[in-house]
Amino acid sequence: MAKGRILLVEDSLPTLLFLSDVLEDEGYEVKALSESSEVLKVVGEFMPDVIISDINMPAIDGVTLSSIVRRSFPDLPIILCSATRPKPRQQHILDKLQHCYFRIKPLCVQELLSLLEKLVE
Repeated sequence: MAKGRILLVEDSLPTLLFLSDVLEDEGYEVKALSESSEVLKVVGEFMPDVIISDINMPAIDGVTLSSIVRRSFPDLPIILCSATRPKPRQQHILDKLQHCYFRIKPLCVQELLSLLEKLVE
């Protein structure tokens, strides 16, 4: 039985594969997407316990995606990741979103796993 369900959204294939492998090795069921535009189709079907998403992606950035997901799933935890701090407009949106967490890349795997354990409880 899986520890929880993680919807992973990352446009960098090496990062997507690495995080997917790490999370699966830890016992999570992972649905990995490389296109942010697919999230809205998948989130209701997969029903994740947590979404982990890159912020800077081509189609829909992670902050905008979080705002859209939040409308239908207000309590779904979202972990946003980026190699840079969010832009002022993005930070303003993030400050208003509940159950939203920001982590800087490169991710500390142990820190991510600890946060996931708390969120999936």
